[in-house]
Amino acid sequence: MTDGYAGSDLKNLCVAAADFPIREILDKEKKEKATALAKNRPLPSLHSSADVHPLSFDDFKKAHE
Repeated sequence: MTDGYAGSDLKNLCVAAADFPIREILDKEKKEKATALAKNRPLPSLHSSADVHPLSFDDFKKAHE
């Protein structure tokens, strides 16, 4: 999967993979906010770091695409 990668390539892959769980929670918050606004409901509370899923191999595969 990473044959021929230099150290900086691996670093960039790790950074990109680490972004996926954060983006996922931000997208979820955005959808929840839009739903609340559309239904004239109070805004939901923000998620905490405990709601962010641990980094997985799937995150690395997505970042490698």
